[in-house]
Amino acid sequence: MSTKLETLASLITSAPVFAYEKPKGNNNCVVYKLISTNPIRTQSATVFEQNRVQLDCWGTTMASSRTLAQTMKTTLDLNKTNFTISYLINDFTVKDLETGLFNTILDFYIW
Repeated sequence: MSTKLETLASLITSAPVFAYEKPKGNNNCVVYKLISTNPIRTQSATVFEQNRVQLDCWGTTMASSRTLAQTMKTTLDLNKTNFTISYLINDFTVKDLETGLFNTILDFYIW
C-alpha cells in the first residue's frame, strides 16, 4: 500500500500535503491516511486488496476547504490512470472548534 499512498501524495499539487497529521501553522493543506485494507478473496487466494484512504482538506474558510476537496475529487474520483481504480465513497465538512478551521473529509477506495 505504501506505493499507492506515495502515488496519492504525488497527485496532490494544489496544497501542501502531509501524512496522518496536520502540522501546526499549516491551515490550508491536505492530510492523507490509510483507514483500512480489506483483502478480497476467492476460495483459493487473495485476489487483491481494497484500500480505504481518508483525505482531510483543511481550510481557513468553508469555501477554501470545499474548493480544495473539489480539486481532490476531480483528481481521484474514478481515477484509472494512476490506480486500478479509485472512487469516492464519502464527503462531509466539519468545523474544528479548537482551531476554528474547516475540514472537508473525503473517503476513497483505492485498488
